[in-house]
Amino acid sequence: MCHWAWSASHCCCCWTVRQVCYLGPIFGSVLTGGMGQVPAETEKLAMARLQREVSRCQSEGAMREKLILELEEERRLRLESEKRLREVTHDSELGRAQMVSLQQQFSR
Repeated sequence: MCHWAWSASHCCCCWTVRQVCYLGPIFGSVLTGGMGQVPAETEKLAMARLQREVSRCQSEGAMREKLILELEEERRLRLESEKRLREVTHDSELGRAQMVSLQQQFSR
């Protein structure tokens, strides 16, 4: 007998609809029509699946957090680089304007 049911609940980290195993005397009897408990072996397998799923979600969450931090660092470096480029361009334009001014003074 299948003790799995689709649930509209979401995983804590990835917002996808998950298949949930209802264990225990109340939920188990609801799914089995009140005709007994979930077998111990089925419960162990369900718990192992649940533990793997939680572990996978935590791993995905950690990976997602690491990627976010890397992207933020890349953005910070890009903004610094763009700022430095603007400063160098401005300094270059000032130097060019001074050179043109000096050339005009000496040509008179």
